[in-house]
Amino acid sequence: MTRAQPVSALRRGLLASVLLVAVSAPAVAEAAPHHRLATHWVGAWEGSPASGGPASADQSYRLYVHTSIGGASLRLRFSNRYGAAPLTLRDVTVALPVTPVLPDLAANTLRHVRFAEGNAITIAPGRDELSAPVPLRLRGQAWLAVSFYAPGTYATTTYHQNAWGLSWQTLAGDGDHSADASGSSFRRPVNSWTFLTGVDVMAPTSVSTVVALGDSITDGVASVPEGNTRWPDLLNDRLAALPGGQHFSVVNAGIGGNLVSKDVDDATVGQAGDQRMQWDVFNEPSVSTLILFEGVNDIGKGMSAATIETAYQRILVAAHQRGIRMLISTLTPTAGKVSNQHVDYATLAGTRNQVDQWIAAHRSSFDGVVPFGEVVENPLAPETWSPAYTAGDQTHPNPLGLKVMADSIPLRLFQR
Repeated sequence: MTRAQPVSALRRGLLASVLLVAVSAPAVAEAAPHHRLATHWVGAWEGSPASGGPASADQSYRLYVHTSIGGASLRLRFSNRYGAAPLTLRDVTVALPVTPVLPDLAANTLRHVRFAEGNAITIAPGRDELSAPVPLRLRGQAWLAVSFYAPGTYATTTYHQNAWGLSWQTLAGDGDHSADASGSSFRRPVNSWTFLTGVDVMAPTSVSTVVALGDSITDGVASVPEGNTRWPDLLNDRLAALPGGQHFSVVNAGIGGNLVSKDVDDATVGQAGDQRMQWDVFNEPSVSTLILFEGVNDIGKGMSAATIETAYQRILVAAHQRGIRMLISTLTPTAGKVSNQHVDYATLAGTRNQVDQWIAAHRSSFDGVVPFGEVVENPLAPETWSPAYTAGDQTHPNPLGLKVMADSIPLRLFQR
């Protein structure tokens, strides 16, 4: 406890000064003056995938996603990133759902999605593919139903394990129901997204994409199902409410269990954060800003502070080389990792302190520091969560904690 006092003071200093953080790297320059109706693709939803998804056998999927921004047209991204054989999808459709908790589609909203090959696409292993543009006008913060048929059998699938909201599948062998307005054939509710990894919309060129790269806290553990109360969702709401219209669209690249510094044996938690950059950040369209909040799982797995810091540096260099601004968050308390990972308590707290001290010492290298750790920790015992903000496991925030985290991000750190 005594050892932690200077670091706690340092954290309070970071929190007090975060509004004064100077932007050290040049902001992404705006394009030359253009017609006010000029548009480009912007990320509206992302579901970072991993391996180890359940088998698929001649069945249809109806996946529900919640977009962060609207537009006059959209396109879809599908992935066979971790597949062992070519993946074929057919008869892809998009529509507005009647409600986010039932598989029925709103009348007269269904649109068929085309690809270069026509109404079907075959994706090679290790590849992502985009659809052609689809003329379906979406408002911001809207639900979208993406349906498709996957003929054939796949032993494992590329998927995002925890959606924190309902999607639907037909039973194996039930065939093609992707264009059904009725949801009666979609008899299996699931809490995951299979094969679908992105939705982009056509938006004004004044709008850019913000990617939140993280682990389960970013992914939404303990958020309200179908409530869109993950901290990236709430940050998007704050940015959308700014005067002058929405200029940033926040997409969520969190994966539960993910580490920033190394891959682990569990394929469902994805590749290491510093290895996901090309897939989950740079492949997003029109990215201006990256928010990195990872490292808690690394500490729980016994990674050293130096290992975590080296991963941060790799990500920083890669982002700045592409003109992407990078915000980094201090780490939330790691007390819950003692029972989960059986790592010595003092070592956990010490590693967290070292990483946060490193962030403070290098904050001029980043484009801003986000004080997640400071706002949710217990001021009387900084190595633990405030009772008001923990979901009860001393690792994840409850809905109030998620809101406090989102509200702690200074909006002045976002520049156009």
